[in-house]
Amino acid sequence: MMSMYEEVRPTPKKVVNLFSIHPSNDGVRECAGHLKRFIKSLDDSVLGAFLQFVTGSNTIAVTKIEVDFDSTQSCFTCRPIVHTCGPLLVVSSTYQSYSELSEEFSCHLREAASWAYNIV
Repeated sequence: MMSMYEEVRPTPKKVVNLFSIHPSNDGVRECAGHLKRFIKSLDDSVLGAFLQFVTGSNTIAVTKIEVDFDSTQSCFTCRPIVHTCGPLLVVSSTYQSYSELSEEFSCHLREAASWAYNIV
């Protein structure tokens, strides 16, 4: 069992296994599948960036990542939202395809503005 302070090198499989997802309908189930497929496609450096974005650490230093899905259609909520204290990842459930989700997440992981954390 991993202690609270133990860091583990991330792999796509380990990261996907951290996800706590409770799909409420077929659309959410499909988006969850797209998210898992996206994570499995990442190389080590981008996977580390994803973990840094979601948890605040580029290594596995948590035992669970809650994933919630938002069905709101507005442009603002289409982007992934994170709460690193949880950690909690909020993903839009309106993605129509894997490529749409992959493009959106890849864009946010590359853009410096996505890394600005706000305390609300």
